[in-house]
Amino acid sequence: MKPAVKLAAVFCAMCIVDLLPAATAADTLSYDIKPKQKVAYRVKIVVSTPSATETMQGVIVYTGTTANEQVLTVEYNGGLKKSTKSKTTSRGPGGGRFGRRPGGPPIPRSPWDQPDFRGLVTSTNTLVITRDGTVESMRGDSQLPFLLGNLSLMPFEALPAKEQKEWKDGNGVTITSGNFSSSRFGPRFGPFANDNDETTKKGGGESSEYSVEKDDGKRVTISKNYSLTSPAAVKDETG
Repeated sequence: MKPAVKLAAVFCAMCIVDLLPAATAADTLSYDIKPKQKVAYRVKIVVSTPSATETMQGVIVYTGTTANEQVLTVEYNGGLKKSTKSKTTSRGPGGGRFGRRPGGPPIPRSPWDQPDFRGLVTSTNTLVITRDGTVESMRGDSQLPFLLGNLSLMPFEALPAKEQKEWKDGNGVTITSGNFSSSRFGPRFGPFANDNDETTKKGGGESSEYSVEKDDGKRVTISKNYSLTSPAAVKDETG
């Protein structure tokens, strides 16, 4: 069974400094960013669905706040802009009876409405991260669609506790699907108060395999292979 969605992500460091994994022959890989030091990444994510190709791209910046031998605190700022290219032709010049003209202005949002994904607008997160890439805490939200997680966490990878050329990391996950239409401002009241959203939760797992491809003493290039799996919805389908 072919996947319905294909993802491709590219991270381009605009400023190569110690936030990226660095090591010598005698050291293990570790993260390091000094207070007030800034590191910027240019990010591009391309999503291919059966009906459209979505591109999310932009610049994200990290600023060091505090650092000790075990833990780093950094401030994240940034967000991605999304553009969509349809794979199907629209019906007529208006794109359908209720469709808007292609290329026309978007429908205005309510001033009280919040974006569905904070990773697609400019936002700020505070991250507390160990030097081996473990996230101890995060304040703020930079969630992306397509189960991509928080944008602010994407450049950080789990590093091995000792000098290794290959290592693995993974954990179990819960995948929830359904109609999430409840209000952002709390429980709904009035005639729709008893309209409970039906959700489905399934157990799954995610795993990552890493290997060091190049190490010139100043910069380390690491290959990552990521997999997200879940049980099949019905007996005759794959997970």
